[in-house]
Amino acid sequence: MATLMTQRILRGLALGVIVFVCGCSSVMHKATRQFANNLSNAILSEDDPGTVRDGVPAYLLLIDGLIQGDAQNDGLLLAGSNLYGAYAGGFVAEPERAQRLAKRSFDYAKKATCLRNQKICAAMSQPFEAFAAAVADTKEKDLDVLFGLASATGMPSPIFRRCRRCSIA
Repeated sequence: MATLMTQRILRGLALGVIVFVCGCSSVMHKATRQFANNLSNAILSEDDPGTVRDGVPAYLLLIDGLIQGDAQNDGLLLAGSNLYGAYAGGFVAEPERAQRLAKRSFDYAKKATCLRNQKICAAMSQPFEAFAAAVADTKEKDLDVLFGLASATGMPSPIFRRCRRCSIA
């Protein structure tokens, strides 16, 4: 009888720990995403370009570390894409370095898009007409990933090379 009671208590505790860990994971995911969004917004709205130029490289490393820890977090990927794109386009004079940073911006935006919308992800490797059709079917909840993807297209990409209107390069 005592053994049965002990087993039930242990099962209950195990279930409680699992629920707690899953809940903490969800809270951490949201907190990390919010931190990254706040960081990106603060940097992009900073009114002193010198502060941004001097400070952003450290934050690029920080956002990379956050992404490595939670690579399936589309919000982190979009924040990273925004920061890399803004830094590459606004502060990097060396063309090769700017292209490397812009590529990271595009890669993060593409991964965020693929995590959020499989149809658009699949259409990226198709002719432009298929991509345009997938974009036309996009729901409002995915507009942020489309905006991130469009913002990151300053670097050469097979998808947007086909459409002169799509590239900002």
